[in-house]
Amino acid sequence: MVLSEAAVSGHKRRGVAVAGISRICYGTGVLLLLFTLSFAGEQPEQLRCKIIDIKGAVQLWSKTSSAMGTLKRSDDLSSGKTLILKDDASLHLTFEPLIDLFIEKSTIIGFDNLLVERTGGVIRMHCTMEKGTFFLKAPSQAGHTLLFTLRTPAATIDVSTVEISITVSDDGTTVAEVRHGSAKVLPLESALKTVLNSGSRGEIKRSKPQVMLSGIGDSTAVLHKKHQKQPSIAILSVKSKDKSEENLEHISNSVASAFEKSTSAKVLFLDDVKKLLHAEGVDRLLDCFTDSCISRIGAQAGVDIVIVGNLGQLGTTHILDLKMVDVLRDKLLKRTSISVTDDLGLILKEIPGAIGKLVETDLVLTSVVESPATAEPASTPALYQEKIVWIFPGGFVMGSNCKSGEVDELPAHKVKLNGFFIDRFEVTRDEFEKVMGYNPSSAKGCSNCPVTDVTWQEASDYCTKVGKRLPTEAQWEYACRAGSTTPFYTGMTITGDQANFNAQKPFGGSPLGPFKGKIVPVGSFPHNSWNLHDMYGNAAEWCADWYDIAYYGNSLETNPPGPKTGKLKVVRGGGWSSDGNGLRSSNRMAYNPELRLNTIGFRCVQPDEPDVPKKK
Repeated sequence: MVLSEAAVSGHKRRGVAVAGISRICYGTGVLLLLFTLSFAGEQPEQLRCKIIDIKGAVQLWSKTSSAMGTLKRSDDLSSGKTLILKDDASLHLTFEPLIDLFIEKSTIIGFDNLLVERTGGVIRMHCTMEKGTFFLKAPSQAGHTLLFTLRTPAATIDVSTVEISITVSDDGTTVAEVRHGSAKVLPLESALKTVLNSGSRGEIKRSKPQVMLSGIGDSTAVLHKKHQKQPSIAILSVKSKDKSEENLEHISNSVASAFEKSTSAKVLFLDDVKKLLHAEGVDRLLDCFTDSCISRIGAQAGVDIVIVGNLGQLGTTHILDLKMVDVLRDKLLKRTSISVTDDLGLILKEIPGAIGKLVETDLVLTSVVESPATAEPASTPALYQEKIVWIFPGGFVMGSNCKSGEVDELPAHKVKLNGFFIDRFEVTRDEFEKVMGYNPSSAKGCSNCPVTDVTWQEASDYCTKVGKRLPTEAQWEYACRAGSTTPFYTGMTITGDQANFNAQKPFGGSPLGPFKGKIVPVGSFPHNSWNLHDMYGNAAEWCADWYDIAYYGNSLETNPPGPKTGKLKVVRGGGWSSDGNGLRSSNRMAYNPELRLNTIGFRCVQPDEPDVPKKK
C-alpha cells in the first residue's frame, strides 16, 4: 500500500526527502536520521581557509606528494596536509564561514579532512595532533553545522559550537579546556565518552581509560542554563521488512517535521551526512543497523543519543515503535509506540504526539551531557557484558610468507568473508558459569577474567546456548588483523604494554618487557582498530575448525569452513604464557579438543547471513 498525497501533505521540504542519515540540531546539539533509501548527489568540496597571521617558520607536509614545504599561501592548506610549527612559530587561520584556529609553537597537527557540503551546509574537519597547543573558536555558524573531530595519542575529541583549547604533551597526555559549549571526549582505551561542559577541564593520559575532570577557573557560563548544551541525538531509521521505501520516506519526513516543530531543530538531509561518511571511507555504515554500527556512526558524526524506530504489522494493526537510547552509557532512556488499524496513513497523525513524549524527556537528555560518562575500569562487568562488534564483509590475505611464518601458514592466500558479529571480549568465568552452571577454570576468583581450562566441546556448547558459535579460523584472523597486513595489528612488533604475554621473549626486535605470569581481566589492554580486545595473549582461543597442516593449499576462497575431519582443533592468538612469536596474527596452534589448559579460552561469533557454502 502506498500512502496518498493527501495523507502526506505538509511533510515535504525543499523538495528533498528526509531519508538515510539526516542530522538535526537539537537546541545547540545534533539530531541524526538514518534511512536506507539511495540517493545521487554532488560530492563535498574542500573547505577554504585564510591565513590571518603567521609568525616564524611553518612547515607543510603533503601526504599525497610525500614532500615537505613551507606554508606561504592560504590555498596551500587542504585535506592530507600536516602543519609543523617550530619553537618560534604561531599561526592564526580562519576557515569559512567563521571558524578561528589559533595554533601555538611546537605543534604538529594534520588535517585529514577539510570538507564542506554546500547544499546542506555541513562542515567536516577531521584532524590529528601529535603534540602542541591550539585554540578553536567556533561560534554558531549561520546556515552551517560544524562537525570537528580531533584525534590525539590519548583520545578522540568531538565538538561543534565551542570555544576550546587543547594541549598535547610529548608523552601524549591530552588536556582539553572548554570555555563555551561542550566537547565529547573518548579516551582511546575506553568504550565510554565523557562530556566536558562550559568551564570544565579534562585530562587524558595515554593508555588510561579515565578522564580526570576539574574546573578551569571562574568561568560563570557553567552556572547559567542558557549555556547548557542539549545532547546530540541520532534517529537511526524507521525500519520495516514489509513496507515500501516510499511509505518509509513519508513516515521519515513526518518524524523529522515533528522534531522541527517540537524543538529548535535544523534538518540536514541524508546526502549531507552520507557524503561526509563516503569522504571518510565509512559509507558502508549506512547499510548496518547493529549496536556496534550505531556506535561507529555516532563516533563519526559526534552524537550522544539515538532514537531507533521499527515499523511492523500484526494482523490489520500497524505498529511504530520508537526508543531513545543513551549510547554513551548503553542505557534506554525512553520508549513509546504508535498503533493504528487498517490505514497506515493514520500513523502520520499520531507521530507528533509520540515525538512530544520523547521531547518531554528534556531533563533526562540534559542530564546525559551534564553527568560525565567517565569510563569504568576495564575490569568491571558493566563494561564487557553483552558486547558484540559487527565485522563488515570483505577480503584479506590469510596466512604469511615463508620468511616470517611457519610451514602451516603457507601459502598466503586471498579469503572473502560475509559479515558477522563477534564478541568484543573473551568469554569470562562469570558469563560461562551463569550459562553452563559451573566454572571449569583451575584458578578461582577474578570473575571477569577469561574462562580457561575449557574443552573445545564446552566452548562450542556455551556459544550454542547463547545463540552463537565458535568463529572459523578465517573469521578469527580477519577480525584480529582488522585491516592490517603486518605480523601484528600493532605493526611489526608487539610489547608488554599492548598484550598479556611473556614479553621477556619478544618478537621482531622489541625490547624485553614484563611477564605477569597469570591471566588478567578482559579488556585490560588496548583494543585493535575494530574495537576487539585481547586478540593477542591473555587466553588463547578455540576456533571451530579442525586442524590440517596443508589446508591453506586447498582452502576455499569464499567463507572457508575448515577441513571436514581431523584429530586436533585450531587455537589462535596465544595466551598469557606465550612468547611474542606465538601471538602473530597468522600463527596457528592445534590441540586435542578434549584438553583442558589454563591458557586456552574462547569467544563467540554470530553470523548475520549464511557463511558456510551450501552443497548443490
